[in-house]
Amino acid sequence: KGLETSSTAYLDSTGEAIGEPRPTKEELGIGQLTTGDPSISSPPSPPTYSPEHEGRLTAVHTITSANPEGLCIQPNGSNVIVQAECDGSLAQDLSIWKNEVTDTDQIRIGDKCLGLEDESVQRGVVVMLETCIDGDETQLWEQPSGTSIYQNVYSGKCLDVTGAGFVGAALIQWDCHGGNNQNWDKQAPWTPTLDPVLMVSAADATLTGAFGRCCSDDWISAQDIDDSPNTPGSGATATFEFTVADAGDYKIEGFIWAFASANSFWVTTSLGPEQYEWGTPVLQGAYDFVNTDDGNGSDAVITIPANTVFTITVWLREDYTWLKSLELVPV
Repeated sequence: KGLETSSTAYLDSTGEAIGEPRPTKEELGIGQLTTGDPSISSPPSPPTYSPEHEGRLTAVHTITSANPEGLCIQPNGSNVIVQAECDGSLAQDLSIWKNEVTDTDQIRIGDKCLGLEDESVQRGVVVMLETCIDGDETQLWEQPSGTSIYQNVYSGKCLDVTGAGFVGAALIQWDCHGGNNQNWDKQAPWTPTLDPVLMVSAADATLTGAFGRCCSDDWISAQDIDDSPNTPGSGATATFEFTVADAGDYKIEGFIWAFASANSFWVTTSLGPEQYEWGTPVLQGAYDFVNTDDGNGSDAVITIPANTVFTITVWLREDYTWLKSLELVPV
């Protein structure tokens, strides 16, 4: 009772309208298709980043004559990013991931990103290692054209080393001024420079089989070994470990004492299957091992990569043939 045929208003008993008119289906869009409507847009896709650099990011002021490679950065126990001596650890496993569309970078250590503590815009705020979040501007950095500074997208301030310090100094954001503690050098992954060990005495060799030692263990020799005259692989062996810092070609030299007996030593290396022999009768002295494969008795020369630790194994086939040391000699 009291309801007019109109669908747009309710009426009371006096015929006065109660409340606002009801919207029609057309006004509500009920039953109407909206696909293809240009006014309806999909949410934007999150930015996609790909690795641009893997290795180290070094503050230029830490590159000195005493430390030409500079310092590395890593999180401390509170996840604050600090400078440290490079050691190649996972804590220093740095990479830079770039979005080519926005030309912005994520600086990552492992699978986490460098961001700003408390999402602050204040200068002096420390840089933290955080879970990466796509689109988080506090974790995005950009490099103005022609510079090596990193400017935070959110705050506009630059990646900086506190007080241009060294080991232990925290990374912060600061007003951009372009000093060396705000300039960053992308470097290759750090590899240690090994102390070379190019001569090993017989006293330091690892021995297997029937060996004799002489003269305060300075000399070693096989004892009563009747090995095949041309094939190493059985009998007494001595293994020497070498460390090569500089890549290059090296020949193997042994300090030997023997009774005029040829082919008393064979050597192989852990770098490959080649075999080398010492085949010159001597009484005592330093003699080169020679290549057994080329047929002309040339010096055995092996190519060794930088920072390589490897072994040379010697087969001693006869009694009264003694070895004092092995040496790698650059050629």
